[in-house]
Amino acid sequence: MGKRDEFVENIKKQLDDWNIKIKNMEAKVRDSGNKVQDRYKKDVENLKQKRDELSDKLDKVRASSEDAWEEVKIGAKGSAEILKDTFDKILEKFKS
Repeated sequence: MGKRDEFVENIKKQLDDWNIKIKNMEAKVRDSGNKVQDRYKKDVENLKQKRDELSDKLDKVRASSEDAWEEVKIGAKGSAEILKDTFDKILEKFKS
């Protein structure tokens, strides 16, 4: 397996993990009172948007040539870091 394939597989696993976490968070928000729902609904939507952006960049990595994928990888890595940071901030806020 080449470096690009390994990178794609790694990001895909992260996306799968975040999808599960987002679904769990959505369920907790849905099961909470209206105040909690109002407070976190936008946060969950923001997470979904960031996840979709990363998914789009992952598609670009898959479609890129062997020569160009390194450049595309930088954007995907940045999106993954943003999603992780956003998720961590929201999770911390959700716990408090």
